[in-house]
Amino acid sequence: METEAHVAAPPTAAILGPAVPPESLRDWISPQDAVECLYRAQAGAAAGAMSEILDVLRQAALFDGLSPQELEAIAGLCRPRSFASGEIITTQGEQGDELYIVGQGFVEVTLVNPEGGEPRSVVQLGPGQLVGEMALLDRGPRSATVRALTDGALVQTVQRGAFLELCQSQPHLGYIVMRNMAVDLAFKLRHRMLTGR
Repeated sequence: METEAHVAAPPTAAILGPAVPPESLRDWISPQDAVECLYRAQAGAAAGAMSEILDVLRQAALFDGLSPQELEAIAGLCRPRSFASGEIITTQGEQGDELYIVGQGFVEVTLVNPEGGEPRSVVQLGPGQLVGEMALLDRGPRSATVRALTDGALVQTVQRGAFLELCQSQPHLGYIVMRNMAVDLAFKLRHRMLTGR
């Protein structure tokens, strides 16, 4: 009689409550239904992840002026990377070929004087802010070191090659991003000229 009570229990109770013999699970759900349920859960998780990436991209000035479809195309290029506190994301002087967009947590940008001395903190960046945009243009050496300030700092990376292919296939998207990048670089250059830093 005890076994019948378990068989009659709803699946949720079986998972959270008393143990149920594996063969009795077949009475509740077919293999086809189980696969469909798993597929729906994965699709829901993917949609949630895409939504989070889009929220971050909307905060980034580099992508101002892009349509929702163009933002989705950029989001499709993003690959997440997680870093522990203190872990180096990229190092000053190394070759770069990807852009980093902070999704969660904070990162610190530091500069080392080529003549020696301690690294100098330049800025701390949070969600929606980015570093490494110059790598999308020229693959030149990194101008600064970037390290995670918080455990679980999550950055979305965009590879240069994939980004350039997207710009070729969607010229409007490429134009908007390059224009935004030029505006940002002009601002930084003027700031450096005015402050001497």
